[in-house]
Amino acid sequence: MTNITKIHIKNLVIIFFLGILHSLKSYALSQVEYPLLIPPDQKIRVELAVTVKDLKKGLSGVKSEDFKIDQGMLFCFEKQEIKVFWMPDTRFNLDIFFLSGDLTVLDIERNMPFYPGFDHPQRIPRTRPITAHHVLEMRADSPFAKKITKGMKLIWLHSKDLHQTIRDAHLSR
Repeated sequence: MTNITKIHIKNLVIIFFLGILHSLKSYALSQVEYPLLIPPDQKIRVELAVTVKDLKKGLSGVKSEDFKIDQGMLFCFEKQEIKVFWMPDTRFNLDIFFLSGDLTVLDIERNMPFYPGFDHPQRIPRTRPITAHHVLEMRADSPFAKKITKGMKLIWLHSKDLHQTIRDAHLSR
């Protein structure tokens, strides 16, 4: 094998592994999404964040083209308590909905600014402290998110109830 061939093969291997690393770094949302209804008739798809790892990661690293306007991430907690969300390594502004256990919208933080990276943690945007059981994040430019209002009850459309789905998702991860 000539030196040029060896270099060519080495470069192909490097490109292959860089592609794998890039795909891992650019966080692709899991394929498990659940239907949620915004009354009266707007259906969105949500991914559940249930494990400590999921809850910490959230939408960090997700590119806007990988998170559609009809998608959301539902952060599921065991109990209702004060929550503060922050925006490290985000790539697009978010609307953040603080929900009760039955998915009633208790409060909303609109158009939270994105913050690329983790440098200067004191500069990373944060919500004010809000009591909630679950939290839903959606793109701030989503027309679906704009329809959600305080006091509205979102409707879980999956065949299993939300609490059973959360338990199943937690066990499967």
